[in-house]
Amino acid sequence: VLFLCELDSKQHRDSIEQYLDRLMKQQKEHGGWGYANEPSGDTSQTQYAALALWEANRCGFTIDATAAGKMIDWLLRVQDPDGGWGYQGIVGGADRSQEQKSQLAQNPDQLRPTMLAAGLSSVLLSADMLGDMPNYDDASADEDLPETLRQRAGSQSAIRPTIYVEGFDQSRLAPAIVAATEWMDKNYSIEVDS
Repeated sequence: VLFLCELDSKQHRDSIEQYLDRLMKQQKEHGGWGYANEPSGDTSQTQYAALALWEANRCGFTIDATAAGKMIDWLLRVQDPDGGWGYQGIVGGADRSQEQKSQLAQNPDQLRPTMLAAGLSSVLLSADMLGDMPNYDDASADEDLPETLRQRAGSQSAIRPTIYVEGFDQSRLAPAIVAATEWMDKNYSIEVDS
């Protein structure tokens, strides 16, 4: 989906729709994606589904709002109360329950910066699909970047259709993003040998 959307979403429309359909058939009832033989969802695999849905949405493909809502809800419900994500999602309450905390405490190696990056990026992509993120297509933000990283002048902005998920409380997004950012600040460091 990602490759074909970037290559030429109009020319490959039929293939992209087939792949999106296959992807959606693999979504688990709780909203995440994971191994076929496991009931739990997997933060790592769900991040790729989130990225594919986001990219397809930006290219104008219709994304099933119910499925997107289940994915977003799953991402928020498997976030550790302290802000991180484990590899296998432990579904808690909508408030990132202490049940998750006790289960993750038994497997502390589950909470890693890589899984936080997967979970947080998926939440940010979801927030963007819901229209709850600023428009980053504004090239004026590129002024401080090196020339090679600046958006090309005249490059076409992405389509940014908003998905409406009935009954989803978007106020749940900001606390999850803040908690994740704080977790990363507290738990990630780079060690440099001198």
